[in-house]
Amino acid sequence: MADQRLLLTDPLLARSVTKSERIFDTKCTAFYADKVPGRPAALYVKPYCRVSKKQVRVPLGTHDLGADEPAQRFDVAKARAKAEDWMIRARNGDDILAAIQVTKIVRAETGMLVETLVDQFVEHLKEPIAKTGYDHKVPRKDTWANDEGILRRFIKPAFGHRVASTITTKELKDQLRAIAKKSNSNGRMFKTITNKLFEFAVVELDVLTANPAANLPKLDKAKVKTRVLTDAEIAIFWHGLDDPDCPGTRATKRALKAILCSMLRPVEITQAMRCELRSTSANLPYIHIPFHRVKKRRDILQPLNSLMIELVAGNTDAIFDGVDFDIPIERHSLSQVLRGRKGKSPRMGICEYLGLKPFTPHDLRRTAATLAGNVGQPQPNISLCLDHQQRTEEGQVVPTVTGKVYELSHRLPEKRQVMIALDRALREIINDKALRKAA
Repeated sequence: MADQRLLLTDPLLARSVTKSERIFDTKCTAFYADKVPGRPAALYVKPYCRVSKKQVRVPLGTHDLGADEPAQRFDVAKARAKAEDWMIRARNGDDILAAIQVTKIVRAETGMLVETLVDQFVEHLKEPIAKTGYDHKVPRKDTWANDEGILRRFIKPAFGHRVASTITTKELKDQLRAIAKKSNSNGRMFKTITNKLFEFAVVELDVLTANPAANLPKLDKAKVKTRVLTDAEIAIFWHGLDDPDCPGTRATKRALKAILCSMLRPVEITQAMRCELRSTSANLPYIHIPFHRVKKRRDILQPLNSLMIELVAGNTDAIFDGVDFDIPIERHSLSQVLRGRKGKSPRMGICEYLGLKPFTPHDLRRTAATLAGNVGQPQPNISLCLDHQQRTEEGQVVPTVTGKVYELSHRLPEKRQVMIALDRALREIINDKALRKAA
């Protein structure tokens, strides 16, 4: 967040910004405004408390010029007057920190603060409970950390200091549109998690009578990703990873190749352990991905072709090991090594190093499925390998309950047929002399 020192005015705070900034007032030195894209400015003062011997941030309110009645508006003049009052109290030796805590208690007595609601909701998600398939208690929601991240980034800064009952649908709608304008995926997550947060307040805590996030508008559909590597790009990518100067560790490079050879999701590959390999010395090798690492929460038995057998060879506990041989690499490490890093300590990524159009680890999975289709493999069998919605030979969708509850066959023969065909297609590309020369 960039810091500036200017005379705070209503027009200055009303303008829109493209990145977060903090503006300190030249009239009242400890008075400042935080501007975030898509949100009204939040106003604060930070006086020095002689009792606690530190600066204390005091929230003054949100810049609001939209009220019809002047008395209901909160402009810069009112905020500066409140800031100066706090500065006088600090100079007179008042305990500012204690005063703030009392203010929070008074506000909490009139209604639960949003920050308190968020904390209780996260604890609810983290609460260990018994679940089918586990021999021990696990968090109510496996991905609670993702929800906490969205709430910490988008809810707490904007509404944390407010009483939950004062949050309106319009405010949440404006926040949603501002987030979605920058990232559609973040917008969808914000909409879902915010709805669950306030539903928790209504149903579980009984501190609200209605859910203000229940009727947030639908967002535009996310752009369908269609990036598929060409044969030439596959050859450049495969042989380029063998270059010792190519960015990335040996484990991340092998993991990227493994996604292309197996059609498994990146997280299913990066967290793979050697104990999950089955029959690797026999003619019918496969890997067992436990359900808790699978998107649809069901076990995957994926046959291994000859290229995968070469990639998983080793003796470490983690197939694709990190710094510690017993701990697997993180899923996000694959995305980072592909795209590189910009900023103060830039680092070249694999795509830039090899001169390839940018792509993601998931694009390798799509490329593998496309290759299998190009060599004539039936779409229902490819769908099995991708762990997607099951379809009949005629392309009709099989009811979800059929595949999850009744028909529990892992269809290894059909999957193995696809994996062998993919292996042959990849080897033809990798061993093509013309493509190797281009690589």
